[in-house]
Amino acid sequence: MREGGGVIFELLTSKQMGRVETAAIESKRISAYELMERASSQAAAAIDQYMTNGLRYAEVLCGPGNNGGDGYGVAWHLVQRGWSVRVWTLGDSGRLSRSATQMKKRYEQCDCCIPLEEFSRTFFDDNRIIVDALFGIGLNRPLEGIAASAMAVAMRRGRIAAIDILSGVNSDTGEFRSPTIPRPNSAELTITFESVKPGHLLGAGGHLTGKLITASLGLEPEKSKILRNEQLTRIWTWNTTASSTLKKRPDQHKYHHGHALVVSGPTSKGGAARLAAHAALRVGTGLVSIAAHAGALREHAAQLNSVMLTEANSARDIKRILRDRRINAVCVGPALGTDDKTRSMVLAILESKRKTVLDADALTAFANNPDVLSSHLNRQTVLTPHGGEFSRLFPYESNQMAKGNISAVGAVSAVAKQTGSTVVLKGAATIVASASSNAWILPAIGENAAPWLATAGSGDVLAGLIAGLLARGTEPEDAACIGTYLHACAARAFGPGLIAEDLPDLLPKVLTNLFARSKGDYNNFSRTEIQLNKFVEIH
Repeated sequence: MREGGGVIFELLTSKQMGRVETAAIESKRISAYELMERASSQAAAAIDQYMTNGLRYAEVLCGPGNNGGDGYGVAWHLVQRGWSVRVWTLGDSGRLSRSATQMKKRYEQCDCCIPLEEFSRTFFDDNRIIVDALFGIGLNRPLEGIAASAMAVAMRRGRIAAIDILSGVNSDTGEFRSPTIPRPNSAELTITFESVKPGHLLGAGGHLTGKLITASLGLEPEKSKILRNEQLTRIWTWNTTASSTLKKRPDQHKYHHGHALVVSGPTSKGGAARLAAHAALRVGTGLVSIAAHAGALREHAAQLNSVMLTEANSARDIKRILRDRRINAVCVGPALGTDDKTRSMVLAILESKRKTVLDADALTAFANNPDVLSSHLNRQTVLTPHGGEFSRLFPYESNQMAKGNISAVGAVSAVAKQTGSTVVLKGAATIVASASSNAWILPAIGENAAPWLATAGSGDVLAGLIAGLLARGTEPEDAACIGTYLHACAARAFGPGLIAEDLPDLLPKVLTNLFARSKGDYNNFSRTEIQLNKFVEIH
């Protein structure tokens, strides 16, 4: 689905996907067998396209449910494409669904099936393609027994193509659970159907999915009907709305693009604030000021030119500065300290009702009394915690997530709704949730990974990007998504050796390319989000 010039990917949980498939079958618009046939034929086509490497040998592991039925179908289609295939089967074939049984019988016209128990004892060369069709999205318990033994061998010795999701990964949370596989290896390719699942992007799943392909089953009518009143998590992608938000008109001057204030800490602690201020300028903010302790002003002045400076030693000073209504966004927290002075400054900023980014120390300062912070939050506020900060501020939601009772998306969404703010949970797959119940995942994993962001100061740059966008008039939810997206784009544009100081100066190149992209020029971009034949590549 395209929206605003971008591609909108709605993520479906396993239950939602089941409801959509059931609705399609019960309407008699499509049969269960035809759904399985569509899935298996497209999965085989994707394997044939992406995984041959001159070799066309496959071992297909089929489970006891409909994912196994897909596996039998994949095996048959690969044989039709000239592959040499062996099928390994788990469980009692008499308990297969009618559709899966039909798929199995069709394959058996080509060859017999081998019990999965023998897989671990069978020699095959390491270049074999292993198709994992054991459990897919239907497994919500640990991967154990014969299946776990087979997957352990597969991960050591073959190139894995997973049907729907790698067996052992929870499709809703991304958690991988297996007592016998403590360090699972990634699939090379995952083919999922109709919709990406949260577990493809979150937690361990984000690293175990490999290249992710979605194949359409033609269920859009049922998706639109069954899920029309539900808040769905989506993958955020670049779009023309974001592009127009960032462009500047020739008849505008600097005051049209806002004034952002970055609150800095004591002497020798100002680097984080300078990174945030530089990022805010680069994203197009008209003016940026740093409010710093008196002793730190000289240090800032020696390293800054375009950023203005003002003295702020207390909450009273912050209130004085914010009497200037032209200052319309504040970034507070980077290396500010975690004492009473920080807490009073943060509360003074929140009471001013400015659009505000709370990062780092502005969050940690309230770890022992999070209710005080929560009571002052509002729809103008963006929180940017990493996992540790999130768990300290919101222990109940974190505990529920740790127990597997809710996903990371569910936890972040609950906090956003509870506090009335926008929450950005930073990670390889960053989650953004707003008080309006929208939830987005911005993945920087697989082929679009940005591991170089694991460097000191990169979070300060992100806070500055979001604050700069807020100053330019962008709504908090959009600012959080656009800032996170630009952050990862800049990291990929630089690559290995990145340090935080590099990120803001990469934005001109990144934005120039993105503006070109919103005009329909995709030539200089990865194939992410672009329709390719029947497939959509996500990573």
